[in-house]
Amino acid sequence: NGTTAILLHNGRQLDSITVAGNGTEGLKSWSIIEAQPGDIVEVALSPRGTDGSDHDGADGSAFWL
Repeated sequence: NGTTAILLHNGRQLDSITVAGNGTEGLKSWSIIEAQPGDIVEVALSPRGTDGSDHDGADGSAFWL
């Protein structure tokens, strides 16, 4: 059913993007932040797919920063 990538800055969600499980083209998303020394920037990968469920049908995910 897909996967969702989530971008956080100091624990606050800035953006998320969901890719279908059969998506082979990939997606790009850009976020610009004013990060300061000591800030925490996190990227999380969730099993939540395009149908809104967290069911993981063992679809593979490739991820680049």
